[in-house]
Amino acid sequence: PFYAASLKPADDKKRQSKHCDDTLPFADLLLSTNQLLTAAGRFYVILPTIEGTVFEEMASAYFHLNEKITIFPVANKPPHRVILGFSKKENIVKRTQLTIRNANGTFHPEYIAATQAFYINF
Repeated sequence: PFYAASLKPADDKKRQSKHCDDTLPFADLLLSTNQLLTAAGRFYVILPTIEGTVFEEMASAYFHLNEKITIFPVANKPPHRVILGFSKKENIVKRTQLTIRNANGTFHPEYIAATQAFYINF
């Protein structure tokens, strides 16, 4: 679940699966991850960009940001998701971007390269 403080659906199952503030608050996730993650471990989250900014700030109390992938739905649109990678070790942050579709609606080559192992029709 990754939406926080947004309009919630009436359906309990949808609300539970999509909204972190009801079932898995970021603070609880971070506290549990801090207890379970080994010194050499890493953990990743994928979040909407606004929630990603909040999560990144909260996570800095426990972890170091190691990787940030900004995801663009279309080549000429603002980003809509972010993948954040954290660990207990300080490293140089690797910052990259991933575009899902070209302006004409076809899949972007970098998206195909990143996900082709999961799809039959690429």
